[in-house]
Amino acid sequence: GWAADLMSAYGYEEATTPFFDSLKEKSLAPLGVISGGVRTTEGIYAIFCSQQNPLGETVAQSSLQNNQYACLPDLLKRQGWHTAFFQGSHKETSGTGAFAQSLGFTDSHAKEDMPTGRFKHNYWGAHDPDIYDYVLDNLDKMPQPFLVGINTNSTHDIRVPPGVKPFFGNASSKQKHESILHFADQAMKEFFDKFKDKPYYKDTIFVLLSDHTGGKHKSIAAKYFIPGIIFSEEITPVSKVNRYVSQRDFSPTVLELLGLPASRSFTGKSLLAETQDVYFADYFDAGSVGWITGDSLVETSVNKPSDMKCYSLENGLVDATPVLCDEGHSTRSEQSLVFTAYSQDLLFNGKTKDFYDFFSK
Repeated sequence: GWAADLMSAYGYEEATTPFFDSLKEKSLAPLGVISGGVRTTEGIYAIFCSQQNPLGETVAQSSLQNNQYACLPDLLKRQGWHTAFFQGSHKETSGTGAFAQSLGFTDSHAKEDMPTGRFKHNYWGAHDPDIYDYVLDNLDKMPQPFLVGINTNSTHDIRVPPGVKPFFGNASSKQKHESILHFADQAMKEFFDKFKDKPYYKDTIFVLLSDHTGGKHKSIAAKYFIPGIIFSEEITPVSKVNRYVSQRDFSPTVLELLGLPASRSFTGKSLLAETQDVYFADYFDAGSVGWITGDSLVETSVNKPSDMKCYSLENGLVDATPVLCDEGHSTRSEQSLVFTAYSQDLLFNGKTKDFYDFFSK
């Protein structure tokens, strides 16, 4: 539920996320990330399976969940890794716990497994500090190496816990969003401060990536604009990636950092790759595919491809400027529809593992 357009790390006027800001400066950090949907399960699928979601829908709790996917948790489990997923809400909120397990997470933990924490639950469940405490208590008991997914919870609501002073106040919706984001940021800082005492801290890769955004946004594109960085003390290079990337690009990057091959089903690319012209990020909203390459955004109706809206991103995604569509935009529009049609065909026919076979024909 972290939205990049409310974060100081991405140009927001208030210092809402000072810890994330500081960590971003020491990380592998793209210009910004585009989410593959608006729900947690959509984010999980795009991140861990590096695939496009069914348009406007989710794989979770549908017939598509019964298909076989080659996702990061399963790939690492086959390499002998222990895999565990933690969330602050109920285990089966939107089917999230079972869905995570279907993608390769062996263990699934949720609020019903957690002891009474420091803070009263919000509408969804446990607040971030208590989720992090529970994770930290479990890490030392896990076999190594491990892959751990943590779905935090505080920013799914706009209220800080009772007894906590809202950092930016709570007189308006804007202040409430800023305050809860600051609370979540400081909870993350506390988590890192405690994690540093673990003997495996320097051997750990941290992927800090939102599943989706929340609240109102300046544009459709900003609705899918999320934070995302990869950090480690000694493994990950400190590098600014000057482009917008997709949630789908993170699992290929992690596998490259680990020296392991990516799945042929992955539609994302490693952030470490030097080739620039193959990078794109996409989203689907209200019948149109948004397609971001370089400093250009094209939104194309899937039912009437001649309906295009084109934007320049020279001033950033949040301040995308409408421009007249030209031949270059038309080419990118066609690319977006081809990728989407091919991805959706494979998804609904249970053949996502065959994605790269297209290039060998």
